[in-house]
Amino acid sequence: RSFESSANVPLCTLSLYSFVIFICVEGACRLTDDNRNEITMCAGETVLLPASTQEVTIVPEGERVKLLETYV
Repeated sequence: RSFESSANVPLCTLSLYSFVIFICVEGACRLTDDNRNEITMCAGETVLLPASTQEVTIVPEGERVKLLETYV
């Protein structure tokens, strides 16, 4: 799925039972997981979250961010 946001977005990944891949296609954002790990990503970068991640919050840096999210 893809989404665009200009506000904080909390996502629950617990029910997926899989790792999650985020691909930043526009803008930049900060990802914070349920263990308070943080990473900043910019357009063109990819982040893989382990299946043990239960929740992630996406905080846009700038006006907005556009991400693709996929899992198996």
